[in-house]
Formats: sequence, C-alpha cells, structure tokens
Amino acid sequence: MNTRLFSLIGALGMALAMTTALASCGVKTGLDRPAPMFGKARQDYLAEQERLKAEAAARAAAGTPAPEVLPPPAPNQPVGRTPISPTASPPPGAP
Repeated sequence: MNTRLFSLIGALGMALAMTTALASCGVKTGLDRPAPMFGKARQDYLAEQERLKAEAAARAAAGTPAPEVLPPPAPNQPVGRTPISPTASPPPGAP
C-alpha cells in the first residue's frame, strides 16, 4: 500500500516538475498573430497594415526613430551600471 502511495506521489511530483519546466521555456517576445483570411476582418487587418506602413514612412521621412527603438549607448559608457567610487559615502538611510 505504501509503495503505491509513494509511487503515485512521485509520479505527480515529476509531472509537476515537467509542467513547470515546459511552461518556463516559452517565447520571450510578443506573439504575432496570423492575418485573418476572410471577410471584414481581413479588410480591417490590411487597412491597419497600410496605416502602420504609412506611419513608418512618415517617421523615416521626418528622421525620427520608431517609438520602440532606442539609440545605442555611447561606446565608452558602461551599459546598465554606474561606476562606484571607493571614496563615496553611502546614501542617507542606507544600512
């Protein structure tokens, strides 16, 4: 009896571990939905795509980058970190 119970608990634990592992290895970016194939939804989709292309062309003509594109950092600037001075005092309230 105990061996069956432990076997069942082990199998459930393994299934939970595998489910967690599989759920964590998904796509990290937004998913693009395929275009609709029929009717008004397709017409709306194509109109939206044309509008987005026109906006991109207008931005390119004006010389402004797309809102989601950031300029690259300066070559001599560390990315994501600020230099730490060994003589700097800790901020007020720091432990």
